[in-house]
Amino acid sequence: EEVGTDWPTVVDPNAAIELDALCARDPAFAWPAFEARVAAVFSAFHVSWSAQDLRAVRPYLSDNLYELQQYWGRAYHEQGRRKQTENAVISALHLARVLRDRYFDAVTVRVFASCLDYTTNARGEIVAGDRARPRAYSEYWTFIRGSGRSGTPRSDGACPSCGAPLTGINMAGHCTHCNAKVTSGEFDWVLSRIEQDEVYRAIT
Repeated sequence: EEVGTDWPTVVDPNAAIELDALCARDPAFAWPAFEARVAAVFSAFHVSWSAQDLRAVRPYLSDNLYELQQYWGRAYHEQGRRKQTENAVISALHLARVLRDRYFDAVTVRVFASCLDYTTNARGEIVAGDRARPRAYSEYWTFIRGSGRSGTPRSDGACPSCGAPLTGINMAGHCTHCNAKVTSGEFDWVLSRIEQDEVYRAIT
């Protein structure tokens, strides 16, 4: 059972001010485009988990988060289980925090969503979750982008460096067309951290 989905969003008091400052530094940044970027990552994330193949979401994940997802994928596989989601949709996004240091800008949003979420064993039997009733949940997602980078967040499935399809991103995070390290945050916003409600509240 979800813990904290009905809690108020933990919002940094300076979030709106820092977002305005980000927009002032980068007039091409637009919140609707950022929301579309989040939605693209969300969709790819669920496609990857259900397929047990991280290629679809790899272009959008920082190296550390990618390694963490690999770990969990191996853990399920070693137990002979498969975690699957269906009909995943975002119902709302709340701004929680905007930070900046000499290397990165970071934007944290609280993602409210729902999906069918269940786990099957090697025989295809459901051992956890529910295949008929959607599960509503929320999480805090932090996206980063190089502090020297500007431009409208992209959600068109193209390499932010050369424009080639993101399907050409290898597991090391490099575009196979231009060799750019797409997952470093140097070119566009990448997801670097996912935190559960109860954890985010505890460290804020």
